[in-house]
Amino acid sequence: MPLKSDLTSAMKEAMRAKKKARLGAIRLMLSEIKRVEVDERISVNDQRVLSILDKMVKQRRDSIPRRPRTLRRLRRPGEPSRRLPRPSRRPPPARVRRRLS
Repeated sequence: MPLKSDLTSAMKEAMRAKKKARLGAIRLMLSEIKRVEVDERISVNDQRVLSILDKMVKQRRDSIPRRPRTLRRLRRPGEPSRRLPRPSRRPPPARVRRRLS
């Protein structure tokens, strides 16, 4: 079975199993394959699919050291961000200034 159809069937299984991380990764791979097909106006074979995926892996591995260490830590769902909100630079409206005085 060709790799592209394997990825498509894996995407369907991930949808059924509601595995969001896996589904996102598979969709990313399929979108890159589709982009190459559209740009080059060809239908890719298994060897070309493998070269596309190898290129994607290399790009991601190369980008890891460039990211600051703080961005690598993933927040858990529902966990508040550690960054404080930026203060507003605009003065409060006139009616609020009167109450503050």
